[in-house]
Amino acid sequence: MRNSFSPLRMEILSIVQKSDIPISAKCIHTGLKKRTALSTVYRALWYLESIGEIDGYQLDCGPCGKDRYFVGSKLGHVHFFHCETCHAFIPVSGCGMVSSIEKKYRVKVRRHVVYFTGECGACAGKGGTK
Repeated sequence: MRNSFSPLRMEILSIVQKSDIPISAKCIHTGLKKRTALSTVYRALWYLESIGEIDGYQLDCGPCGKDRYFVGSKLGHVHFFHCETCHAFIPVSGCGMVSSIEKKYRVKVRRHVVYFTGECGACAGKGGTK
């Protein structure tokens, strides 16, 4: 790890890398027990993403609005389902499309994030509206 990492950046990186689901800046901020400003968390995440330690993407969730979520880039690839009703993230295993894409387009995929949105089984069983 780089010596230029502040203890806060190291802690934020550790939180993202240990999470098996995507994590938002607000969730990280809460996990830090609000010892620092939310804007500082966003700056640290931007820095970590810019040097390739984490991957970020935007997710539009009806009830929660748009937010940016982060995963550790060392995972290589991530698949998950996001429930638009209860906001749960469910990891999805298996990835058959990478080899197909690599063969068809003659490329080498190093990392990717695939997500599905909709309604989880628990919410669908409650007669959800989505």
